[in-house]
Amino acid sequence: MVRRPLWQLVALAALVLVFVAGAGAAGACKLFLNCHLLGSQSALANEIVSYEGQRASLTGLPSNLEVTTVARGFQYPTDFDVLPGHRILIAEKSGVIRSVASGGLPEPQPFLDIRSHVATAFFRGILSFKLDPDFATRPFAYVAYTAKLAGEKPAGPSVVRVSRFRVVDGRAIASSERVIIGSDDTRPCVEQPLSADCLPSPLDVDGADLVFAPDGTLFVSTGYGGGGGEEHVEDSAFLAQNRDSLAGKVLHVDRDGRGLPSNPFWDGDPDHNRSKVWATGFRNPFRMALLPGRPTTLAVGNVGWHSRESLFRVTRGSDSGWPCYEGDVRTPEYRDTERCGDYYRGHPQAPNIPWVALEHPPGVAIVAGDPLLNATELPRNLQHDFVFADWGEGSLTVVPMGVTRHPPQTRLAESAAGPVRLRVGRDGALYYLAANSGELRRIAER
Repeated sequence: MVRRPLWQLVALAALVLVFVAGAGAAGACKLFLNCHLLGSQSALANEIVSYEGQRASLTGLPSNLEVTTVARGFQYPTDFDVLPGHRILIAEKSGVIRSVASGGLPEPQPFLDIRSHVATAFFRGILSFKLDPDFATRPFAYVAYTAKLAGEKPAGPSVVRVSRFRVVDGRAIASSERVIIGSDDTRPCVEQPLSADCLPSPLDVDGADLVFAPDGTLFVSTGYGGGGGEEHVEDSAFLAQNRDSLAGKVLHVDRDGRGLPSNPFWDGDPDHNRSKVWATGFRNPFRMALLPGRPTTLAVGNVGWHSRESLFRVTRGSDSGWPCYEGDVRTPEYRDTERCGDYYRGHPQAPNIPWVALEHPPGVAIVAGDPLLNATELPRNLQHDFVFADWGEGSLTVVPMGVTRHPPQTRLAESAAGPVRLRVGRDGALYYLAANSGELRRIAER
């Protein structure tokens, strides 16, 4: 019998499909804000449902800060970016990216519509998107999403794609899609060779964030895919430790998805999977951000399983320990396997101690945010901090960037209505996307 995390067992028993944690009694929903995605077993149609506190206004914000709603009316938004000219784009889980019209509402005509081939069961869908940083000369949008596979059931095994779309006259052209990572996407990864250019989604632990480096190269986070217990380590969780697989990694590639000679496991062929790998050992690195300074360091929020939510400082060649470690603790479901026994002999302690580790509860689903160095619309005392969120708990927290081990945590706000992306805007304010309420919000000094 495959061992599943408790939230999956609860969700299946209740016929409830949830984004990160399992549905429970009404009281649990009020506490964790995590009982919002319900679906019929037949259609697997996800929808936001209301309950007390789920769409609440931000609370606990310091008195010298204020929050305003920039955009509203979006259906389970997952990411946002801004076109030159300050036109805001917001992606919806269903597979559409919309422009924000005057008045903060979505424009009727989408910026990009790929709903016909986006899988949306569980927390699949459009996972992230990013405009090319040199958009004036390279008018492209990069989108990471879970793909529908021909012949597969909606909740069956799938794959993740990272694709590039050309933008013409302010709209991305769906037919211009070029898959740059995950091109072996006609069947589940478990049915393909380990070396295939395939990003697995056996269940829905997909990761898939996109971050451009200053030199125009691209970092891509990937989940291990989910769906495996200790009886399925070969095709699931242990892929995160295999350098020839793209699963459970942070990849570092050029704009065409090719590996880079500066990567730690470069073997001379830019198309080989190991040539693309920059860091290993992740479960579900849902969000990440570049930290200031050199050498290159990423803050990666790794959504946990039973024990820990982890925010890692990740450098070239580092290993964050999954599946033998969940954060800084040995994972009960895997610690007695032969593979983890071998791993512990070389790693008696977690090889990359989390920058921040949150126990369950209160941690539910960590979301890496952004350095506040350029947040000139926030008080100066926050501009040396890093902000992160917990999607399930609905909180925003800051930690000092200068403290690299167990930094003090300061709660910035609560009742954030499911924060899934935090970014410092060009105007120096902090913006965050509230998935539960379908809003983009702005935080700045009064």
